[in-house]
Amino acid sequence: MSSALNPGPPDKGNCPVPAGSRFAFTSCTEDSTADLLSFVDKTPNAIGYAEMPGPLTSYPQVSVVKIDGAAPTAADVRNGSYKFWTVEHLYVAEHPAPLAKDFLAFLPRYHAADPPPDFIACSEALKSLGAAC
Repeated sequence: MSSALNPGPPDKGNCPVPAGSRFAFTSCTEDSTADLLSFVDKTPNAIGYAEMPGPLTSYPQVSVVKIDGAAPTAADVRNGSYKFWTVEHLYVAEHPAPLAKDFLAFLPRYHAADPPPDFIACSEALKSLGAAC
């Protein structure tokens, strides 16, 4: 059983093995962005969402979707043009192990010192986009 305070382990990938044909199901999850993109690439009419890992040359059947003409770029998310985004959550035990504590202390300093180019900190997200930090 999980709750907001104890979400339990993340779901493991449960998508069927891509066979180049349509599947009769409504949803599934994958363990990684690469697994998701590979599944969508090899499954006709599949739709998925993932962070943009860079050019999608390894996934020729995957298309990036614009919303109201806006591309899924950090700039368009920041200015409110691209209206589909999500907050990534980090869950830890109530009393994390020392290594986990060290990582939690390191992460904010890392992002402040050398943020990835498309990373948007929740504190930086526009309140109009529904950021609840």
